[in-house]
Amino acid sequence: MLNIENISYSIGQVSEMTGIAQSTLRYWETVIDVLTPRTTPGGSRRYNRHEIELIGTIKDLLYNQGYTIKGANQFLKSKFPFPNDDDRSISEEKETNDQQSFKNIKSSLSSLQLIEKLEKIKKILAE
Repeated sequence: MLNIENISYSIGQVSEMTGIAQSTLRYWETVIDVLTPRTTPGGSRRYNRHEIELIGTIKDLLYNQGYTIKGANQFLKSKFPFPNDDDRSISEEKETNDQQSFKNIKSSLSSLQLIEKLEKIKKILAE
């Protein structure tokens, strides 16, 4: 059964859903502390349902309620406490480790493919 909590969306999909330009979403990530979408090893942003709801709240605060970016950020930080630095460090370290593991796997795969090609060449030359 599909768990809706685990579905993630690209920045393009979120832009279409919310009516917020991709460049604005990227900017908000730099100035709104609680907006932290996950990034893939390739660097693509992935948003979950909670982050899309948060974007809707940010949009309402800025466009309808007249908040400044700074005011919206302060309001959101009080409503959604930001993870402490230890939690953030652990999360960032895990992401770095995951990215390094991905690179190591790609490198190993390339090495195996090269070995297979060399074995084929060796076999052809031995004939």
